[in-house]
Amino acid sequence: MASKTSILLIIRQNPGIKYNELLSKVRSKYSNLNSARAALSRALKELSSFGYVEKQDDSYFVTEKGNALINSETKSKLILKLNQLVARGNTADLDSIVKHLHTLIERSREDKELLKIAKGSIEFYLSDLEKIRNNVSNQIKHLNYLEEVLSSQIKTLKTLGFNDAKLVPFEKFLKILEKMPINTADEVIVQADDKFLDLLKEKIAGYAEKEGYVIKASETRRLAMIVKPYVENTKQQVVALLKNYTFRFSPNGVTIISSASLNF
Repeated sequence: MASKTSILLIIRQNPGIKYNELLSKVRSKYSNLNSARAALSRALKELSSFGYVEKQDDSYFVTEKGNALINSETKSKLILKLNQLVARGNTADLDSIVKHLHTLIERSREDKELLKIAKGSIEFYLSDLEKIRNNVSNQIKHLNYLEEVLSSQIKTLKTLGFNDAKLVPFEKFLKILEKMPINTADEVIVQADDKFLDLLKEKIAGYAEKEGYVIKASETRRLAMIVKPYVENTKQQVVALLKNYTFRFSPNGVTIISSASLNF
C-alpha cells in the first residue's frame, strides 16, 4: 500500500505528472488495478483537501505545504534514525546504519531537495562513519584470529579422544556401517521404549540388562532395518551403544557419536 508521503515524493520527483502515470507507479503495491485506482483517488483527494498537492488541468504538483510535509517526514524517519545510530557508534547497529545510508543515498540521487535537507540535518561527520568502519575492521581481525585458535583447539581435542557427532541419512548410514571397524563379536546395548524393546526381542536374540537390551554387534545392520520404520512412525529415538560408537536413530536420520574419525 502506497503511503501519502510516498505519493507526494513521486509527484515532487515528477512535477506535472498525469493521473495514469502516477497510477502506474503505485500499481505494484496493490493486489489489483481497481484497488490501486481507488486508493490513489482517495489519497489525492485527501492530499488536495489539506493543500499538499494541487491539480492544474490534468497534472499534479506538490505545494509548498506538501514540500514541508515531505521534508519533515524524511527528517523524522530517516535522518533522525541515522543520527541516533551513528551517535551510538555501536558496531551491532552496522546493518541498520548501512541500510539507512543506502536509502538516503539512493533517494538523494533522485531527489535533489532531499539531498539538500540531508546535508543540513545530518548531525555526524564522515569521520564518525570511518571510526565505525575501523571498529568493524578490528573486530573482523579479532574474529579471524579466534577462528584460527578455535580450529587448532578442535584438532587438539580430536587427538585427545573427545567425542564428535555427525548426522547422516539412513541410507548413507548403512553404507558407512559396512566400512566401520566394528568387531562383530562385541555386543550392542539398545536403549529405547518398552514397545520397541519388546519388538526387538521377537526379531533378534539377546538378553536384557539394566542399561537396555543386549545383542551381538554382528546384528547391527538388522537392528537398523528394524529401527528405521519404527522411529519414522512413532517419532521416538532409539540408541545403540557399541564399544567405540554410539548410534542415535531418529526420524531425521542417524547421529553417529564417537571419538574415532567421522570423516566419511
